Amino acid sequence: MSTTMDQAWFDLLMEVIDRGERSAARAACQPASLLSHTLAVHMSYPVLTIARRQLGYRFMCAEAAWILSGDKPCRAIAPYSKTISQFSDDGVTFLRGLRAKDQGSARACDRAPSPVNPDTRQAVINIWREDPPHTKDMPCTISCQFMIREDLLHCFVTMRSSDVWLGVPYDVFNFSMLSGYVLIRAREPRPSARRSVQRRGEPPPIRPQLRRSKSVRVRLVARL
Repeated sequence: MSTTMDQAWFDLLMEVIDRGERSAARAACQPASLLSHTLAVHMSYPVLTIARRQLGYRFMCAEAAWILSGDKPCRAIAPYSKTISQFSDDGVTFLRGLRAKDQGSARACDRAPSPVNPDTRQAVINIWREDPPHTKDMPCTISCQFMIREDLLHCFVTMRSSDVWLGVPYDVFNFSMLSGYVLIRAREPRPSARRSVQRRGEPPPIRPQLRRSKSVRVRLVARL
């Protein structure tokens, strides 16, 4: 069952502290981890507001916009973070923006759930690639899948690795914004619908519609 980001994140943090297992394979830092854990967040409430976390909200919004734009220069996001350029291989460009846009999101949006095809299970963005090259910008996300059930858009995110304290608060917001973009695309008429011809004297065709935005709830399920 989905909940607010504040509640979901706090519960997850406590669970890691109480039940997290130390990994001998990463002896340098020995982080506590949970395997096959699922976090469900209601995407109407994707922002963590717990003050002690001290999030950078300007960076949060800028990163989401940057990822959706598919932009790759560091200079586009560097003004919002003093350390993010350290994760660029050459100090000039990033892969992650292009990875999300050019390597699948456009095709996924073309296959996105819509009133014309609400039951599709093919709206998938594959972000991870087999045998990736050595890079500082190694993706933590494996894939995103979008589905509509009972007029609600769901985003299922599978993570290779996810840091509860550092990354999760920003990841949930980013995936929520990506889902909002998919929701907008889902309401757009498809090319096949635009090509339909209405004969003279016939009433306009009735097309199923998603509910208005004020009643459409969006939920995110992220596998950590």
